[in-house]
Amino acid sequence: MRLARHSLGLQTLGLTARRCTREFGLLLLFLCVAIALFAPLLYVIENEMANSPEFTSIPACYWWAVITMTTVGYGDMVPRSTPGQVVALSSILSGILLMAFPVTSIFHTFSRSYLELKQEQERVLYRRAQFLIKTKSQLSGLSQDSDLLFG
Repeated sequence: MRLARHSLGLQTLGLTARRCTREFGLLLLFLCVAIALFAPLLYVIENEMANSPEFTSIPACYWWAVITMTTVGYGDMVPRSTPGQVVALSSILSGILLMAFPVTSIFHTFSRSYLELKQEQERVLYRRAQFLIKTKSQLSGLSQDSDLLFG
């Protein structure tokens, strides 16, 4: 956390995370609902139609849905039946849409936060420079006074 005081990027990331808790919560909620919909659906379809060796359990289907909807896509589990592939396509498109909408809002908040912090940083630097100029002029005034006194 001490490092964040000196890094504008880390400060921006922290501020954005605090400001976007609602968006992150909605993203997580929507992903959980979609995963809870697609995983059992694919389990039923693949076990009924394809007897696929990959989709033998509900947890394995949930793993596939998480990986697919978050657009990681390892490719270790692939639906074999046509209806399973339709579910996979729907899952992929839903994942892309679910990730895209909140991410644009989060990016906008990140950009605003970055500009605000950069302006604040510039104000602080300006105030420091003004203080140093003022202090230097006061010190040079004192040195002139001491020259007059001690000649």
